[in-house]
Amino acid sequence: DGSSKSRRKPGPVALPRNTKVTQIRVGTDHVLALTNHGQVLAWGRNHHGQIGNGSAQSQLAPLVVHSDTVSLGAGDASSAAIDRHGELYTWGRNGSGQLATQANLTKDVTRPALAVLPRGVKAAAVEAGRRHLTVLTTAGQLVMFGVDALGRPEHSQLTPKAAWGRIREISAGDDYTLALTSQNILLAWGANHSGQLGVGDLENRLTLAVVTLPRAEGHITAVAPGARSAVAITSAHEVY
Repeated sequence: DGSSKSRRKPGPVALPRNTKVTQIRVGTDHVLALTNHGQVLAWGRNHHGQIGNGSAQSQLAPLVVHSDTVSLGAGDASSAAIDRHGELYTWGRNGSGQLATQANLTKDVTRPALAVLPRGVKAAAVEAGRRHLTVLTTAGQLVMFGVDALGRPEHSQLTPKAAWGRIREISAGDDYTLALTSQNILLAWGANHSGQLGVGDLENRLTLAVVTLPRAEGHITAVAPGARSAVAITSAHEVY
């Protein structure tokens, strides 16, 4: 809203003229919004360049930082955008190489930079965590960057089983990722020291694990991860 004053009631955010927000992603302390013109608006804390304006100073009001965009992702001081050609752009914190940039693998990036995806791969969706980036490809595979749950460099590809259906949605917590498929199956992988994967134990998972809700009356329709916890909603309006 142009200030750093805390508010207890919702207030309007001034947008560029004749624009509407079609998608919004919230990082740890910054926000990305996609407009109907394909522009990326960013505001909030900027200590790792996650706003994308070339500086490290906080941005108190929405600022256009990228264009020709169809999808967004935001994590802990990192940002990502996919253009209409399936190209991925990233910026912000890169201490674990999670931005997938070719040069200066662990140096922060203060403006949107083209990420290096495997040859022939196009991005359909992207989500950012604390030290990792998950990309859903147009072929339905998952490509990981950054470090895995054990802190080791992560440059892997995960392929879901055909019986699970195609992945239609991904979302990330601090060091783990959740995916929801067209068959309403919830998949989880990554760090699990707080039980955030929902698989019934505290063991980390480096491959895709199916999350089950044995007592649920409906199937999972939506899921939202926190830093180290998660919430799921079912078709019967149950909250887990």
